[in-house]
Amino acid sequence: LARVTDVAGPIGAAMVAAKASNGAGSASSAGMNSGNVRVYVRLRPPTPIDLDQGHTTVAVDSETNTVLLRCGRRDEQKSFTFDGVLGDSSSQQQVYDMSSTSAVADCASGYSGSTYVYGQTGAGKTHTVFGPTSPSPAAMERDPNRGLVCRALEQVFADMERRKREDRNISFACNCSFLEIYKEQIMDLLEPASISLPIRSDSVRGVYVEGLCEPEVSSLSEACSVLWRGLQNRRTGATHMNERSSRSHAVFTISVEATETSPDGSVATRTGRLRFVDLAGSERQRTSPEGISTDGLGSAALSVSSAAGSAVGLDKDAKTSSLRVREAGAINKSLSALNNVILSLSREERLRNKQMSSSSLSAPGGGDAGASRAFVNFRDSKLTLLLKDSLGGNSRTAIVAHVSPSAASAGESLSTLQFAARAKDIRCTSVPNVKLASAADGLQGEAGSLRQQLATD
Repeated sequence: LARVTDVAGPIGAAMVAAKASNGAGSASSAGMNSGNVRVYVRLRPPTPIDLDQGHTTVAVDSETNTVLLRCGRRDEQKSFTFDGVLGDSSSQQQVYDMSSTSAVADCASGYSGSTYVYGQTGAGKTHTVFGPTSPSPAAMERDPNRGLVCRALEQVFADMERRKREDRNISFACNCSFLEIYKEQIMDLLEPASISLPIRSDSVRGVYVEGLCEPEVSSLSEACSVLWRGLQNRRTGATHMNERSSRSHAVFTISVEATETSPDGSVATRTGRLRFVDLAGSERQRTSPEGISTDGLGSAALSVSSAAGSAVGLDKDAKTSSLRVREAGAINKSLSALNNVILSLSREERLRNKQMSSSSLSAPGGGDAGASRAFVNFRDSKLTLLLKDSLGGNSRTAIVAHVSPSAASAGESLSTLQFAARAKDIRCTSVPNVKLASAADGLQGEAGSLRQQLATD
């Protein structure tokens, strides 16, 4: 799907060696991990600044699904293998086909799926999920570089129309919601006045946000209008790494309810949910000699053209910088909680595999009877609590890790790749969400309603 990023010197030679040693094992390992979280890596195209600095830090090979990173003072080379990798020339359609299309195809059958994008700020996460900024919903819907959400909506409505043509006894309802987590507060992007919404949980709905607006949409155009409206309300701001940096985590959810009536009058209702999670990126804060963080301000932001305006300009810059610092602190805190959850789930899965292996050697057929389940703290942040079901729960989950080719971002790229490597160990058990009701149940409900009417009369 993607060409090997051109690299010269030692990292290029290492990539050739990795291709020779890893080529045979890549496809088989991908098949064995069908129950695990699927992890992919996308390399952002180099910017003019990257080209000036040299962008030979990262190389990817889509044939072996290998990423090579050169980092550290000694230019140490680290190799990572994932379920799929995409180079800097990859298209939005290629990312969608690799990460999301299979989960979307099963949504109308009652399965849930989640796609996360993770990585440093400025690595292209929001572009992957939502595409470029569009002046209108219609322009966003037609944009050849539209993101994963638009493409998922296209597939969802196409599948619903196809199934209705094939079976007249089936009907569909589609709802969408769009929220952001900003400084540990959940806010409804479709109803900006709804802030500090609480997270609830029950046996029927699982984890959900109380009071969240979930409008029903009957067409692709309506759904794109909902998405576009929410994007206008999302918080962004300029930082040192990105002029339009996302200052919040965003979650767009598509819910599809399929109701099928059989000839005997029984009704089966299948509910599938798709979540697309744009995680805000981490960014280290830098401090100017005056003690003011310059992240997102640049050197020009701290300079003034006249003595009269210097105090006002500096005060404004200080307030903006202070806000960016608080935002970054909240982002980093929630990302740290997410990393801890991923680490705990990864350790748990490795321990379970080790115990199962020991049990099978000592007592064939023993299975996982001796496996113990470790405690995983999902309540350290709103982000991890909200996404509990898709992290090792009932979901087909994919993570698209984004890395920058910039040499200055080598440390953040290494952290991103290590996070992605740990996430590969997590297993998810996806089962359809089906509710069955017989004709007798319907008659009993109708009889109960009639009795209530007679009692009131």
